Amino acid sequence: MATPTRHQPTRRTRAANLEGLDTAITRFRRFLQLPAVGDFIHRRLDRDVDLNVYRVLRAVETSEGEGRTVGDVAQILDVEASTASRLIDGAVAASLLLKQSSELDRRCTLVHLTDQGAEWLQQLRQARIALWSTITSEFTKDEIGALASLLDRIYDAAKGLDE
Repeated sequence: MATPTRHQPTRRTRAANLEGLDTAITRFRRFLQLPAVGDFIHRRLDRDVDLNVYRVLRAVETSEGEGRTVGDVAQILDVEASTASRLIDGAVAASLLLKQSSELDRRCTLVHLTDQGAEWLQQLRQARIALWSTITSEFTKDEIGALASLLDRIYDAAKGLDE
């Protein structure tokens, strides 16, 4: 019988599988920080990319034009309001976001994507999809779907630790 590779499931104990999961997640986190990953995106955008700015723009984009408050963005990103505010301010300074007073409540400030922010977000999304397409070129569409689903389940379970 052939020895399974790291990529093939084995009939190991739950503890051994959990240790393998921990190793894989640690390796994956390091992978995302590799210069080659940043370089891949940079070559397609001709600029440096801050993952946090991408996350902020995506959070604001999901408001469907209605805008988001700092609190909304903080909740979506699962960060403190002060962190969200700092990230938003950086995106405003880069002309990617615009702050405006709410028409319904002047005490409330809403954040919207600028045209430049929407264009940059689309370009970055395409570059990231190209990255994942390259990395998963030998995966089937079902394997990619299963991986995305499992990662979402891990995230959701981890969020439950706060409760």
